[in-house]
Order: sequence, then C-alpha cells, then structure tokens
Amino acid sequence: MRWAMMFGEIIEQEEKCNDFFLYSDIGIEFYKELGFIVLPNDSQKYKDSVCMYYSKENDIDSISFGIPDYF
Repeated sequence: MRWAMMFGEIIEQEEKCNDFFLYSDIGIEFYKELGFIVLPNDSQKYKDSVCMYYSKENDIDSISFGIPDYF
C-alpha cells in the first residue's frame, strides 16, 4: 500500500501540521487503516461524503475549531 507509506512520511515531516480532515467518497475502511476516525453523525455535513479526522496529538473530543466544508 504505497499511498499509506507516503501519507506516513508526510505526517512525520510536517511538524507544525497535527490535524488532518478529509471527506471520503470511496468508503471509510481505506482511511481507517491509516488511522483516520469517522466524525460523529452530528458533526457530518453531507450525506454522500463522510468526514474523517486524523491527528498526531489530539483526540476527537479536543477539536475546538470548525469542521471544514467539502471543497
């Protein structure tokens, strides 16, 4: 899984970037394997794309900023 290795390298190099959000249109299992978690249903903004979160330092309960919109 080359993409997983690339993602791991990116997050290790980016010291100032601790939090990652993404909207999954391909299902959640792929991103769960990379350490992303699904945001709770009440935080989801769209029914066709699932917002997921990854952090090197924070758990989901510590998010104190807005969830980004789908681009």
